[in-house]
Amino acid sequence: MIFNIIDKSARQREDLDYTFVVFKAAAADVFDMDRALDFGLIVRTLIKGGAVKMIIDMCDLQFIDSQGIGIVINAAKLIRAGHGDLVMINVDENIQNIFRPLNLHKFIKIFDTEEEAMNYLRFAWRK
Repeated sequence: MIFNIIDKSARQREDLDYTFVVFKAAAADVFDMDRALDFGLIVRTLIKGGAVKMIIDMCDLQFIDSQGIGIVINAAKLIRAGHGDLVMINVDENIQNIFRPLNLHKFIKIFDTEEEAMNYLRFAWRK
């Protein structure tokens, strides 16, 4: 799992304005119980620290189990409780086939590219 911080603020300041920061997490190739718990802990810590925008990049993901799906859903619920949003990008068709019967795509927005996700988080997520 890799985390990047994308700061879209126009100026430097001492305090961090989380409305200008997007946290991007790259999921590992396998998102099972062990890895999902680690991911969940990190995401909860970021959200409780003030993060309101998060992208999960699924480009390397080959397998996700129910624990992994549950962690992603709980992360989305937690970040939305803080008036933020979580989106996914680069979700392989095989993984989308797992999400589709669960209607996960209706609960968490899925974008093809990081640019589409950034545009959503920049402009549309509060509507």
